Amino acid sequence: MRMYTPCMECLTNDGLQKMPAFSEFRDDGIYRFKCDVGHEGIVGGQQQHFEILSEIAMFAIVDGYYREAVASFVASMERYFEFFMRVTLRASGVEENVVGLMWKQLSNSSERQFGVYCYAYVQAFGEAPPVPSDSQRKFRNDVIHKGKIPSRDEAITQCQFIVDMVRASIWRLRGKYQNQVQVEVLGRLQKIALAAHEEGIPMSTSSMPTVLSLMATRPQDERSILDSLPDREWQSNTWRNQR
Repeated sequence: MRMYTPCMECLTNDGLQKMPAFSEFRDDGIYRFKCDVGHEGIVGGQQQHFEILSEIAMFAIVDGYYREAVASFVASMERYFEFFMRVTLRASGVEENVVGLMWKQLSNSSERQFGVYCYAYVQAFGEAPPVPSDSQRKFRNDVIHKGKIPSRDEAITQCQFIVDMVRASIWRLRGKYQNQVQVEVLGRLQKIALAAHEEGIPMSTSSMPTVLSLMATRPQDERSILDSLPDREWQSNTWRNQR
C-alpha cells in the first residue's frame, strides 16, 4: 500500500507529472520523494494515524490477510480513541504537553485507553458510547493475542462493527468539536512543514480517501467495507503495475 506523492515543481512548471510517484506509508506522515525528473520534495499526509491504519486494514482484506486486517482495524480504533481524547481535552483547555503526558501513561494498555475513551465520551455527550460486545472483544483477543486465523466473513463482520462504531463517534465529535478537530489536523501538518523547512525542501500536502475519514461530507455517503473493496482492488493493481 502506497500514497500518491505529487511533485509540485512538475505540476507548476508543466501542469502535469509525467510519472506519478508513490511512497510507502510512514508513521510520521512525512513522505520524502524524488520524481522521475529529479525534483526532490516532501509531502505531508493530511490523514490522521487512525485513518491510515483503516486503509492498511482494507488492503489487507484485498490481499487475503484477514488476521492482519482485524489487527489493523483494532489498532485504528485505538488510535481513534487517542484522537478523540486529544480533541475533547484540548477543547476543555488542557495544555498539549499535559495531554501528551497523560496518554503516555496509557500507551501500553488497550483496556485503560478504552476506559478513558468511554469516560471522555460520557463527559462530552452525556451518554455511554457504543462498545463491542463480550463476544466481539473475545474474538478480538483471540485474533490479536492467541493467533486465531479468522475467515474472510468473520474478519469483515468484526471490522464492519469497528467501522460503524468509529464513524458514529466521528460524526458526533465533529458536530460538537469541529474547530478543535481542525486544530489537530493542522497541528500535524505544521510539524511536517517544520521538518521540510529545516531541510530546505519544498513541501506540499496530499489527501486520500479512507474508509474511516474525518473528511466525509455526509453519513449516508459512507460505504460499507464490502462496497469499498472494488476501489481498493483497482488501486492495488495499479500500484503493482508501476513497480
